[in-house]
Amino acid sequence: MRVGDYIAWEPDGAHIEGITGDGEVGSVVVAKDKQVQRIVDREE
Repeated sequence: MRVGDYIAWEPDGAHIEGITGDGEVGSVVVAKDKQVQRIVDREE
């Protein structure tokens, strides 16, 4: 995750959308748990 990434909380977890390492726009689905919340909090 980087600045500019977009996070949408969905029933199945966090959908993180942004530019991936290879320069493509992508979306990652991550389970909604404390580890994800810490990452979100740190980036905000």
